[in-house]
This record gives sequence, structure tokens and C-alpha cells, in this order.
Amino acid sequence: MTDAPGDEPQEVVLPTYCLRWGVKSSFLGYVARMPDGRAYLGSGAAVNDRNELLFPLDAEAAAEDGLKFAFGGDVRFSGHYGLLFVQIAQPRVYVREGEAELTVVDSESKEPKRIRLATFTLTGPETEDGVDRWSATDVRLAPESVDLFGGSYQPGEPLEELTITVPHQEG
Repeated sequence: MTDAPGDEPQEVVLPTYCLRWGVKSSFLGYVARMPDGRAYLGSGAAVNDRNELLFPLDAEAAAEDGLKFAFGGDVRFSGHYGLLFVQIAQPRVYVREGEAELTVVDSESKEPKRIRLATFTLTGPETEDGVDRWSATDVRLAPESVDLFGGSYQPGEPLEELTITVPHQEG
């Protein structure tokens, strides 16, 4: 993966507190195999040696109904000479009535709007060395985001599990 166009290459510092997610390994592999396939990292997003995206914790995000965790970062995938464009930016995790979901900025909207990308089961936290770790299993593509991937995946398509790490909160 590369930095956003025009950015100077910088030493990568992986965030301690973040959303760590492999999105969908077959999708990442597909982009990597394209002659012009690219992934751009911006606004603090990083990638680890397991090819998981890391979105840094945004502890300053405004409180919203159901908002559990907010993250910064912007990852853009492109290929097929501009026909493929997938943006995952500023992820938010909401928990409402026991249901967990991940939303991202809707890159297709002219208004500042979010789109639900995935639903999942959120468990945790497990606390170790002052870090709370939450795990998301049964991560599934939300119906609203089928078009984000060009219709290649159906609603409910399994996605990679994700992990959230945040500073330990007492109480």
C-alpha cells in the first residue's frame, strides 16, 4: 500500500489504539493482482505486516447516539483504470440494542453522510497492560454497501474479523 497521492513517504508508526481490520482478504488480493491496482493510506491510516488496515482512535469525536468508538484514517483502493474505487474513511462503531455496526464516510454523497458498511457481534473488553481489546466476529457486509464494492459481493457476505484497541476505561 502507498501513501495518498502527493504525500511524502514517511516512517510508518502503527497506532496503539485503533480499529484493526483486514476488510476482505480476497478483495485485497484482487486489488493487489491488478496491473494498476493501488491502495492509498491517508489521515493516519496504516497497514501492518498481516495486511490489516489500522485506523487510529479519534478520541475527540463528538458523542452521538449509539456511538461506541470513532476512528480516523482514510484508505482508498483503485484499479481497472478508474472503474474500481473503494474508500473506507473515518470508521465509526455503533452499538444499538445489542447490534453492532461499522459506518464509514459515504464517498458517493455530496452531503456529509455516513453509510453502514458492516454488521457484527462485538465482544469484550479484554484488558491487558492498560489496553481494552474488543473483538468483532461474524462480520458481514451490510446491504447498503453492496454498491461500494461494485456489486461483487452480496448482502451478508462474510468479511474479516476486526479488533478494536482503546485505553482502558475504569467502570
